[in-house]
Amino acid sequence: MEDGFNFKNAYFLPRLQGGIPPWRLFSFQDVLKSEQERWSAYQSNYTKRTKRLKQRLEAYYKKYSYNSNSLVIRFGEYVYFEENYSIYRSRMEEADEEKIEVLLRMEDLPFHDFLIQRIRISPDHRYLGAGIRSVNSEESASIIVKLNTLPVIECIIPNVSSFEWATHDILFYTVQKNLQCHEVYLYDFTKKHSELVYTEQDARYFVDLYCTKDKRFLTINSNSKTTSEVWLVDCHHPFKPSVLVQQRTKGVIYHAEHRNNDLYILTTYGNPLGYKVF
Repeated sequence: MEDGFNFKNAYFLPRLQGGIPPWRLFSFQDVLKSEQERWSAYQSNYTKRTKRLKQRLEAYYKKYSYNSNSLVIRFGEYVYFEENYSIYRSRMEEADEEKIEVLLRMEDLPFHDFLIQRIRISPDHRYLGAGIRSVNSEESASIIVKLNTLPVIECIIPNVSSFEWATHDILFYTVQKNLQCHEVYLYDFTKKHSELVYTEQDARYFVDLYCTKDKRFLTINSNSKTTSEVWLVDCHHPFKPSVLVQQRTKGVIYHAEHRNNDLYILTTYGNPLGYKVF
């Protein structure tokens, strides 16, 4: 396929209870042809659009470094950003109309009334992960795009709440069921294999993932309203068991960050109204 995106070889991880119904996942087979035609019409407006994007990109580059909570990410030599339900990429030194790449367009997918809420890039820039969520329900998914010469959707994982790359081809993600998030999975894109790596047994806690700013560790964060517990995953050895930082203590919330071989703990210990660093 010369224009647009290739979905023929995309696969879907097994649907879990409470996830996006199968007819919604696979309905793209019926709309793909019409989307290809629309892509041709879309190209006629592409020049004007990319000129405007270039101006925004130059402003973003000056403002942002890597920020995992932003939909504008400066990562390595690239800037990735979301604009009008699409994700783009550009090298700053080549920020002209022809060099801005369209990596993902929600218009090409059978997910209507979904917003892009998270962008994650694999360390080698080979994969892009986009987290989407419905504006009308709690339905969510992670779309994994392989960044070839033409971007190709590799897979769609339903029910994903948060996700982070550990290595070039290892993705950790959390699964949401009935508004609760208690499970963490590892997915190996080389072996096309998924496995459960963490389960939270206490229904009062909600699990999410975070990657330290130096990319050395992933943190599995299990939080209630008043108490938290953090487990570390070594990104150099993602298959090894995670390591507990500090067992949960009632009334104590803490977060972990890593830099220059030192682990920093931001905690409410000893001061429930504020945080201090250890």
